[in-house]
Amino acid sequence: MSWVRQHYKTILRVIGEIVSPAWTAISLVLDLMGVVPPGMANWELSALIGFIIFAASIGYRIFSLQRHLSPRLKLVFGDFPSCIQRRRINDHTLTLFRVGLINQGGRTIENVQVSLERLEPQSIPFGPIKLWFMHQRQPGEEFSLHPGTEPSLFVDVIEDVFVNDPPKRVFNLRYAVSGVPNAIEPGNYRLILLAEGQDVQPCRKAFLVTWNGEHVNFVEE
Repeated sequence: MSWVRQHYKTILRVIGEIVSPAWTAISLVLDLMGVVPPGMANWELSALIGFIIFAASIGYRIFSLQRHLSPRLKLVFGDFPSCIQRRRINDHTLTLFRVGLINQGGRTIENVQVSLERLEPQSIPFGPIKLWFMHQRQPGEEFSLHPGTEPSLFVDVIEDVFVNDPPKRVFNLRYAVSGVPNAIEPGNYRLILLAEGQDVQPCRKAFLVTWNGEHVNFVEE
């Protein structure tokens, strides 16, 4: 019974899609034969209503299929091996955070890019600024994102690094462009990331960076 309660909408829709064409077919056959069931003076109206329901059901199915096949970008962060990379330097644990990209549609998205659009509470003077992809070899390299349920592309976002002069920790934003200052002081930040691709709606998502004086954390807002 719990399964029925969870899927009752789908069950009702399937029943409707079965009954409606059957009702329409029977109505059309009887109408062509000139047969009207006893006590059903509005038989032709019933057939018309059945046909309208059938047509609406087909239209809904076509719309759902088109929506399913249309590519859709999604930014994710979580329990994926590539999202967090840690290393030990000078008795410090340093961390690089990445976000993943999922294509929730039915065809490949070309020329995928992810940018840092906003940084709060301070601003970025040249935003949005493109970020560096994991395994990217050179600036301007293009990436394609194939359909799937798991992230297949990852983008570097932010890392904490240790500098020697003077000795301290800083945060580096992983820009894919040169000549733009990318170091910020350790602290709490809100990052708005923008994912784009060819012939697809852009996707925005906010992420939070927190700092407790020793460790940095990164989460979806």
